[in-house]
Amino acid sequence: MNIVPIIIDSSPGFLPATSPTLSLGLLPLGSSTVLEHLVEEVRQVSAEPLTILTQFEPSAAYAKAVQEHCPRGVQIMPDHGFNDLFVDHEPSDWLLLIEPRYFPSAGYDLRGFTRSLDTSWVARHLVPLLTSLDGTKEYVQLDAERRVRRIQRYYDGFTRLQGSGVSVSLVPVAATLLGRDLCFASLSELRRTLAGSGVPCQDVSCPGGMVDLGDERGYLALSERFLRSPDAGAAPPARPATAEIAPDARILGPVAIQQRVIVEPGATIIGPSVLGQGCIIRRHAMVAHSVVTPAAIVDEGELVRQRVHCGPDSSALDAGRARAARRARGMGAVLSGAPSPVLAFEHDAHSRVYPLLKRGVDVVVALAALLILSPLLALTALAVKLTSPGPVLFGHRREGRHGEPFHCWKFRTMVPDAHAQQRALYSNNQVDGPQFKLERDPRVTRIGRLLRASNIDELPQLINVLTGEMSLIGPRPSPFRENQICVPWRIARLSVRPGITGLWQVCRDKRAASDFHQWIYYDMLYVRHVSLALDLKILLATIVTAGGRWGFPVGRLLPRSAHQHESRAHVAHEHFPILTAASQEPPWRREPTLQGV
Repeated sequence: MNIVPIIIDSSPGFLPATSPTLSLGLLPLGSSTVLEHLVEEVRQVSAEPLTILTQFEPSAAYAKAVQEHCPRGVQIMPDHGFNDLFVDHEPSDWLLLIEPRYFPSAGYDLRGFTRSLDTSWVARHLVPLLTSLDGTKEYVQLDAERRVRRIQRYYDGFTRLQGSGVSVSLVPVAATLLGRDLCFASLSELRRTLAGSGVPCQDVSCPGGMVDLGDERGYLALSERFLRSPDAGAAPPARPATAEIAPDARILGPVAIQQRVIVEPGATIIGPSVLGQGCIIRRHAMVAHSVVTPAAIVDEGELVRQRVHCGPDSSALDAGRARAARRARGMGAVLSGAPSPVLAFEHDAHSRVYPLLKRGVDVVVALAALLILSPLLALTALAVKLTSPGPVLFGHRREGRHGEPFHCWKFRTMVPDAHAQQRALYSNNQVDGPQFKLERDPRVTRIGRLLRASNIDELPQLINVLTGEMSLIGPRPSPFRENQICVPWRIARLSVRPGITGLWQVCRDKRAASDFHQWIYYDMLYVRHVSLALDLKILLATIVTAGGRWGFPVGRLLPRSAHQHESRAHVAHEHFPILTAASQEPPWRREPTLQGV
């Protein structure tokens, strides 16, 4: 059984079609090229000769450029020659097809993808999930008279599961016998053809999302990631000996300079940028946040900014290409599965010290609390077991940091089938927003009322703190159903670990009417100003208020400059109107994302 590697090369729209030596595979990527990076990954799983299928007629110049980057030799043929590849292979062999247009943003893991070859003969496809800029899509349902009946929001990776191209396919040679004379322009088309021929297929979701290299912004985003992250395998190298850099040329930030590059006097290169092999940067030219392709020339005094520069042939491209790229709201939009860039939170949580200190405090305090409270925990568990049928602990599925699901543990305070009864009780809900609460909930057991009133039912969450799923201080852990109401609020609260207690729990003073407004306000306030000092203050406020039984003044936890000068009621109603799945968007949304259905 052998793995036969095949790379599908193409010419994206932002490259001039007249260039015989430019293709997606030959584009610079850090200190090497996309093709060299793929060859290095392929050699980890296969020693078989490499084949490159081109979606264009390969020229002699293209073949020479490929051979330069693949010294061990490679077979090149147009994609319509695919059927000639597997006639000399055994039915037990596998075809490993890679389409680099959809490049995994976390890098390839071909070892993991090919690990189950000896146990399964199913064709496998690595598929990125389609994403949007805000991480959501909203659809409007209209009646026969074009009146809005409902607005439904779908979240990427949760309730919106739609494939977007295929990055890698692993196909048994035996399966190709069912689809003789296979013709395909992409792996997506091959996937449909095989499925239509009755070949069993399995889609594997790409962890971390993918970058679309067929889009100029996607390629620039991947290039920047390689330059900034040594873990990606392409940290900017030292200037090669064959490069000629003028002494007064300015090179700022991460810049990858390949072989035989010439930078003339007075030129300025601002990273993240890549200067491809043999390119020339003329006098007083400026290259900023761009990639200059091999052998391209940047003319004297020319400005190249946030684009791929291909030299004189670039004039044949659409003149509005660069302007459209600058109008885009950031390169994060082209990263499938990447976090939404709607809100950026600059705070101490992004430093290296704060997370370590907070995690250390969490572990020490949680472990000490479990040891000290172990007699109380044992008595509570016994009381729950003796007073009602069912398990002692109840693990509700909640969303943790970055939306990672986990089971939030509590002492069981309700009857075993409580969730099945909740929908029937919705009409009696006494709080606003996505929460559900009844003053006299019929599902709560007798011992459960006592545990809830004293907050003892929350103590098993110390186990979640020890395992790293939660923290002592943070936004309240909520299920996906509650988190989908307000997009920026969801992004903010999921950027940190949820906590047993938090700013909202100790500062809210509207426990029924409009409590959801304060929930949004205090969660956003905490995430924007999170620090170890604030965490300690919240912990003390939780003790003072007996677990948040009454509101603690936010002014004692944060300086006046850190929060609104207006009253909390004014802030809530002015800046955070009631949000439901069928109501208006929050006022800080930049533009609507509604699409008619």
